[in-house]
Amino acid sequence: MKTRYIIPLLVLPLFLASCGGGEGSTTSHSSSITESFSLRVSIEGEGDLSLYFDGTAVTEENFDDVVEPGDTITLIANPGSRYELESLALNGNLLQGVNQTFTFVAEEGLNLIHAVFIPLQAEDVFDYTILNEEEVEVSLYHPSIRIPDPVIIPDEVTGEDGIKREVVSLGANVFQNTDVTSVLLGKNIREVDENAFTAAMSLSSILVDEENLCFVSEEGILYSADNVLIRMPIASSLREVTVKEGTTAIANHAFEDCSGLRNISFSNTLVSIGDSAFYDARGLRTPTFPSSLRLIGAYAFRNTDSFQTVILPEGVEELGEGTFYASNLTSVHLPSTIQMLPHWAFYTASSLTSITFSEGLVEIGEEAFFMTGIRSLVTPSSLRRIGNSAFSRCSNLTSLALNEGLEAIGNSAFVASAAIEQVTIPSSVVEIGNNPFAGIVSIGYAADTLTVASGNTHFEARDNVLYSLAENRTLISYSYGKADTTYSVLDGTVEIGPDAFLFVGNVDTVVIPTSVTSINAAFASMYTELTTPKELHIIYEGTIAEWSEIDLHGSAGEWHSGTSLLNGQVTCSDGVIAVL
Repeated sequence: MKTRYIIPLLVLPLFLASCGGGEGSTTSHSSSITESFSLRVSIEGEGDLSLYFDGTAVTEENFDDVVEPGDTITLIANPGSRYELESLALNGNLLQGVNQTFTFVAEEGLNLIHAVFIPLQAEDVFDYTILNEEEVEVSLYHPSIRIPDPVIIPDEVTGEDGIKREVVSLGANVFQNTDVTSVLLGKNIREVDENAFTAAMSLSSILVDEENLCFVSEEGILYSADNVLIRMPIASSLREVTVKEGTTAIANHAFEDCSGLRNISFSNTLVSIGDSAFYDARGLRTPTFPSSLRLIGAYAFRNTDSFQTVILPEGVEELGEGTFYASNLTSVHLPSTIQMLPHWAFYTASSLTSITFSEGLVEIGEEAFFMTGIRSLVTPSSLRRIGNSAFSRCSNLTSLALNEGLEAIGNSAFVASAAIEQVTIPSSVVEIGNNPFAGIVSIGYAADTLTVASGNTHFEARDNVLYSLAENRTLISYSYGKADTTYSVLDGTVEIGPDAFLFVGNVDTVVIPTSVTSINAAFASMYTELTTPKELHIIYEGTIAEWSEIDLHGSAGEWHSGTSLLNGQVTCSDGVIAVL
C-alpha cells in the first residue's frame, strides 16, 4: 500500500500575455498623456475594466465631461478566460476591492489606472498526493474568486523538493460542492476516481487533452479508451444521450444526479451498468436494455421518478441490491436468467402493481418488494426461498399463490400486507421464520383461510393458527382476523415463537400449557393498531414455580414488549405472580 503525502508546490514564474502587445507589454487606450484632468487606462495581460460614475459609463474620452475631482468612481475588473487579476493601481497606489469591484476618488490632473491580469496557475489551485518519485494524484481543488472555464488539470507539477512529477490521476471528491463548469484532463491522466465529480452540481462538460491515451470526451461526456462510459456532467445541457458505439460498461455513478437527462440509448455491446449509475436521475424515462446486458449494479436506478415499464432481457444474470429502490416504475418483467432477486431490489417502489416472474428464479431477497403496490403474486415453480419481509406492507396485495417446490418463507415475509385473502403453505415448505403473516386482516375471519397443503410433514394449521411439527413444537402464527377473545395454546407446544401474536387485537386471554418452556417475544405489540389498547390476561396451567422456569427472554426480545399485562400479573394454578 502506497503512503501518500500532501506536498506544497513551488510557485512557478508568471508569463504575462498582453491583449495588444507582446509578452509583458503595456497597452494604453489613450494616445497621449496630459497633466490636465484626465483618465488613462493601462492593462497587462488579458482582461478589461469597466468604470461607472452615478450610473454612467466612464471612458478616457468622456472622463472630464462626466467626472469632477473628488467624485467616487466604481471600477469592475473583468479577467479574460484562464486569467485572474493580480493588481490594480491608481497613480501607482494599489486599490483594494471586493469580488473584482473597486472604488477610487478622482484626483486633480492625470488619473492613471494600471491593471495586471495574470494566467491562472493550475498548480496553485490543486492539492496533490505523492504516489511515487515520478507521479502525483490531484486530491483537492481550491476555487479562486473567478473559476476558469475550463479548469485545466496540469500535465506535471514541481514539488517543494524540486522534483517534477506527472499528474496521473484524479482522486475522490476533488470537485465536490464547487462551481466548476468544465474540466480539461491533462495528457498524463490515467485514472479517474468514480467519485471525482460527485456533487459537482455546476459541471456541464468534461474535456480531455488530445494527447491523452486513456480517456476521450464526446459531447462533454467522459469515456475511457477501453470503452467504459465514466461520467456525464451533472449540469450537462443534454436531454438525450446515445451511448458511444462499442461501449461495454456504464461506470459507477456515471449519471448520478443528472436530473435533466430524459432519454438514453444504450450501445448494443453494453454488458454492465454500475452501482448508482442513474441514482437520482429523476427525469430519465425507461430505456430499452440491450440483449448484451448481463449485470445491473446496486441502486443503479434508485429514485428514477419517470420510470414505468421495465423489461429486462434474457441474459441479464445479476441485479445489485436496491437496483430499482424507490423508483416510480409500474410493471416489471424478469428474465429466466435471473436466479436471485437481491435485498431491496424494488424497495418502496410504490407504483409497482405488476410483476412477472420467469421460471429460473430461485430466491427473493430481504425486503425486495417492501411497500410496493403489487396486487397479485404467483411465484414460479423454480422458487425455493422468500426472504425476510420480502413482501411486507404490500397493502394492495390480495391474491397469493405460493408454488410447490418452495422450501423457506422468511421472517415477516408478508407482514401487514393486510388485504391478502388466503394463504396456503405448500407441502414442500420446510422452514418458516418469525410470523410471516402477522397483520393480514382477512386471515382467520373465515375457516381455512390459513392452511397447509396435505403432505407437508413440517407444519400444520389448526383453526387458522400455524404450528410447526418439529420436536420442539412451536406456535408460529396466530391469525389476525380470528374473532375469539380466548385462545388455548395446544398442549405439547414447547415454544411460542417471536411475533406469534403480533398486531392481534381480538384475543385478550391466552391459556398456556405446562409443556411450554420458551416464550420469545410472542406477545410483543399485540394491540398497537387499536384506538384503545387492551390488557392481556395470561393464564398458565402450571404453578408459579414452573412459570419461573420458562425462558421469557429469547433472542427476539422481551416476551410481551409493548403489550401491557392485566394487573401486571400472570395467573398460575396456585396463585398469581407479578411480572415485568
